Parts: sequence; structure tokens; C-alpha cells
Amino acid sequence: MNGFGSNGWYADDTRDSTGTDLVGSLFTHYGKPGQIPTAADDTAIAGQIQFVSGPGGIEALKCDKSTTGTGYSKCTISTVNENPGFATGDWVSTFSATYPTYIEPGSDANIIKIGIQSSLWGTGPGQSQEGSFTALRTGESVWDVILVSAYIPVTTGSWQTVMIGPDDKVWAVYKQAGNNLFIADTTAHSLNELAASTTIATTTGGHQWKDVLFGPGAKVTSFQFGVGSSTTNSITYVDWVETSLLNGGDRIEFLAAGSGPISAPEFPTLFLPATFIIGMLAVILFVRISSSKKN
Repeated sequence: MNGFGSNGWYADDTRDSTGTDLVGSLFTHYGKPGQIPTAADDTAIAGQIQFVSGPGGIEALKCDKSTTGTGYSKCTISTVNENPGFATGDWVSTFSATYPTYIEPGSDANIIKIGIQSSLWGTGPGQSQEGSFTALRTGESVWDVILVSAYIPVTTGSWQTVMIGPDDKVWAVYKQAGNNLFIADTTAHSLNELAASTTIATTTGGHQWKDVLFGPGAKVTSFQFGVGSSTTNSITYVDWVETSLLNGGDRIEFLAAGSGPISAPEFPTLFLPATFIIGMLAVILFVRISSSKKN
């Protein structure tokens, strides 16, 4: 993929250097409810999320927060599948994610986030969207809880390959902004630990994380790469990603804008007049008859 919209990837929760939400008319999907998309925000988004030739000439996705401001700038790009979802049931035991990344010195890591419509997704009593609840941020209208690989070890100044499996303790659990049903768990967990966790996940009903995240009805609806808002300046790159959740596990390449896979050569189509074809068939038939008589 080499641009917004390619294979369903668009900007998600992205903010400028003052912390203002950016909702583009072309580059954002599932924008912040109530905010009017603008072309100006598309331009601002394209200044922070880019498809470039990165360090060492490696084509990559670039997240650039190298702007002055309050430090609340944020970059997120995602792909979404609400129905039927990217995964349901026991997707944890076979989970894998691998991606090469380059992090500039002093920068935050570009990390994976997995948005989930929990087993409590719905508008009925005791459900996460009960009543008139409205998501407060871009992208959060498609999930109510999100797994954030906040504990990825960071090495800066060189390309490194991140590999995450079911037993790697890198995940924290966050919730929709303003959704008071859930209790965020920001300690480091592996997916297998969360799938077995009996920790109470909600303020009512005694629901546990293992049921909320992976129980009947729960599904993965959003897969993201993002750089958070904890630093003012961050520049990071991602070369490609292979994950069990997307594309059948096949590699998804991030390419520089304007580049792409080499197309197969095209050969001209040969159109022959009908009279010529009929004539050639007649010659072939005559030769075969003559040959059979000689034999």
C-alpha cells in the first residue's frame, strides 16, 4: 500500500501539535462524531502520516510528530472490518505479528493496537453503547475496548524487527474515551494471560476480561499502527507487517507514494478476420484429407 485508502487503510485518531483532532474529508474513516471533515485536515494529516523512502532507502509508513506544540500530537492509521470482523472466537492461540520498524532517537515507538467490539457491545441495558452513548474520538465508534502494545522494547536509530506472539507481555487494555462501563488495565499482559484473566473488567455485572475481550460476540474490528501523544517530537517508520489477523497472514508492504508492485507485462491481443480464420481451417482440413488418401 502506498497511500490513504489503499487496501482500506485510512487515518484514525490523529491530532495536530495543539491536540486538535484532524478529520479529513478523504483520508479519515470513522471521524470524530460531530466534527465536519475538511480538506485542510487532509493536508494536515498528510503532513504527519506519509508513505516515503525511509532510512537506508527502505520504503515505509512514516509517522511524523516533529512539530512544536503542547505535546498532544498523535498519529494513527488503521484498517477496519466491523462485519464479520477480522477475527472471532479463539484467535489468541494462533496470534502473530511481525514488523520491521525504525525509531528516531528521542521518539516514541510506532505500536500495534487491536480494537475490539466486546461481548458487551450493544445499546441495551448493561451494554457498552447503552442509551445515547456517542464515541468522543475518531475511530472509537467501531470498538469499545482496545489492546495496546504499549510495552514493546524500544531501540532507536536502527531498523529492528518486532515479533509478538501469544505469550509476549506487551499489552495494556484501554477503553473508549468517556465510556464508564469498563475499567482500563494498563499493566503489561500477554494475550494468553488476558484470555485467562478473571480480573473484573467492568463497573457492573462482574464481567471478567476473558469474557469481555474473547467471549461470545466479541470480535476484532480495528487494526492500527500509531504513535501516542506522550512526546512532542517523534518520527518512526514501519516497513511492512505480517499478522495472523490480516490478509491471511501474508505480508502487507508499506511503499513510497507513487510506487507499487511491478505489473505483469501486457501483451497485445491479436484479432484475426473471420475470413482468414475460415480459410486457414479449410487449408488444414484439405491437408489432412489429402494425407489420409495417400496412406
